[in-house]
Amino acid sequence: MNIAIYAIAKNETSNAAEWTRSAAAADTLIALDTGSTDGTPELLRSLGVEVHEQRIKPWRFDTARNAALALVPEDVDMCLCLDLDERIRLGWREEVERLWNRGARWISYRYIWEWQDEAHTVPAITTQKAWIHARHGFKWQGFNPTGDEPIAYSDAITIEHHGEINDYTESLSQMLAEDARNTEALIEQGACHLKAGRYAEAQADYMAYLDVTHGRTDPKTRHQRARAWICVAQTRHKMRNKSMEYEGRVFSGCGNGTAHFDGWQPALNEVTGQTIVPGTLNVQLDQAVCLPYALSFQAPGGTFRLCPITVNGYACWAVNPPLSMYPANVLEIMADCNLKEEDGLNEGDMVTVTLPFQEPVLPALLQAVAEEPGSREAWVYLADYWRGVGDMPQAYGCAMHALTIKNGDATRDEICWGDYPKQIASEAFSWMINRGG
Repeated sequence: MNIAIYAIAKNETSNAAEWTRSAAAADTLIALDTGSTDGTPELLRSLGVEVHEQRIKPWRFDTARNAALALVPEDVDMCLCLDLDERIRLGWREEVERLWNRGARWISYRYIWEWQDEAHTVPAITTQKAWIHARHGFKWQGFNPTGDEPIAYSDAITIEHHGEINDYTESLSQMLAEDARNTEALIEQGACHLKAGRYAEAQADYMAYLDVTHGRTDPKTRHQRARAWICVAQTRHKMRNKSMEYEGRVFSGCGNGTAHFDGWQPALNEVTGQTIVPGTLNVQLDQAVCLPYALSFQAPGGTFRLCPITVNGYACWAVNPPLSMYPANVLEIMADCNLKEEDGLNEGDMVTVTLPFQEPVLPALLQAVAEEPGSREAWVYLADYWRGVGDMPQAYGCAMHALTIKNGDATRDEICWGDYPKQIASEAFSWMINRGG
């Protein structure tokens, strides 16, 4: 069997020797240098690599990788595109040959994208990549090769990333300007935004991808959609301490808050740690909101829930009484002062209300497991969520379900979460036993 490893390269002298050593089991090593100024072509040639040089203008990753692929000899059976800052672990060739003999022409493998430690010994982010493919019938589109062959999943091949996590949003924005429904570009741009901490932009890209792919049921799209929902959940989790601003109009209520205030003022003061004054400021927003209530207390009439907000910059509380008569775009607001007098507010005045970010994580994770029930990753994230909010029976059930999903399931977006689901299940089980659950 004839196997080639090919790459695009630019200013990679620091990686050339390790890359060549890592790729030594291949029959042919080919690099397309796209404009190095540090001697990369000469160094690679001295290490036995076949090097070609070509400037790609305008720059596109798929154009460059297609140019590199075109340099691979016609008699090669399988190719692996291995970037210069990546290392492939020993034993990969035997696995490629085994899968080739079983009819595989496109292989997905375990990919360690980021590390927890500077020595790169403890993986932080592990995912799937499918850059091993047959020499013929494939081309690059966006950031990935495309072909008509089914993907074979392997847990015996691992490639490690040891370079910087680059931000390719400029190239991706150009691709999306040409085609706003480019699903690969939407996914990749969402990943770039997520990594860079641009969580709102990341969520917008993932939601756009989910909109474009709505209704598709092929296995590849199903597990990509599940992964997109997981990333939406991650963005929402990251934005949980951020805030959203709304404009609202002051209006007069019916006076129930003042009439019944004496009955629940002690509990209200105790839970907030403030001396709240009678009466509510009623504000009608231009859209309905779902408040993330942070506190609650029992008082005559039932359970009252509170959400910390600000009105024109003043810290106060949105109150949800047991029998609210208002729709979801109306807030009943209380504070340690009379807000109308403090701000000189009158009927019909406009105010700025700042609320905590409110899009919940759970629905996104539930959607992920609904999209792809065979994704261990989705079930582990859901188990971790339940553990985080203290619902150990739910955490145990989801973790145990994740453990029933075996390696090699072709609809999964990852190879293995190691012992993590076992850890969640064990912790949840111990909690339930100790509490008689």
